[in-house]
Amino acid sequence: ITDRWVVGELLCEVSENMSWICTEVTLFQTCTLTTLKLIILKYPLKSRVWSSRFGHKICISIWLLAVGVYSPVLMVKIIYLRNAVYFSYHDYVCNYGYTSPNLPSWYKWYFLITFPVVNALAYIALIVTSIYVLVVAKKASSQHGRTLRWEGVITVLLTVGVLLLSTLPFGVAFITWLLGAEHGTGVWRPVILVQYLNIMANFFVYSITVRSFRKFLKLKISQIMLRISTRRTQVTPERAAPPQMQVTNQELRGD
Repeated sequence: ITDRWVVGELLCEVSENMSWICTEVTLFQTCTLTTLKLIILKYPLKSRVWSSRFGHKICISIWLLAVGVYSPVLMVKIIYLRNAVYFSYHDYVCNYGYTSPNLPSWYKWYFLITFPVVNALAYIALIVTSIYVLVVAKKASSQHGRTLRWEGVITVLLTVGVLLLSTLPFGVAFITWLLGAEHGTGVWRPVILVQYLNIMANFFVYSITVRSFRKFLKLKISQIMLRISTRRTQVTPERAAPPQMQVTNQELRGD
């Protein structure tokens, strides 16, 4: 509507840098999800000692890794590209211009290795481990009459599928752009819009596949509805009944 960035220069730079970090965290966490699921299927007894604290430590480590890898890029942007921020009409967010002649010589290679190359390897690992999870799950369910909870496997595979569908178009467009192709708004805008599918779909994936999540969701909804109804009862008390009119004989006679 405004056709420009309206929330200030600071949020302009924060949003651009956080989008890169969050993209890497999402990819690494999904790779970790498939890897851990594979370990659980192959070594169920060893994985029983894992706790929620162990999972929290892994998530924190992934965030620290992503921030550490992105830190050199962030420093270059702050020192060399601070004045090269512009408003992009492709996705209606702020972006950095990467054509400054003063950029360090190592920056191009570092950026190329840490993002396109590492991301490509991560996607390959993601696909391989997902296929392996499905193969191991089928073997585990058929051997020795072992029962297998398929909801965890289906959740992992659907999460991976949504991630691939949402990021593959952007990856192709980004790689071809690095190779010199010129893409207009008609390409970038739908490609970036598809990326939001991953953000929106995870809630529905867990709602469909995870029974405990559905129970938790129903419980929270019922608690919220109960609180709303309780507040309405307290805010709008019952109307007091009108006092009965007592008419005397004198009033009836008009005295």
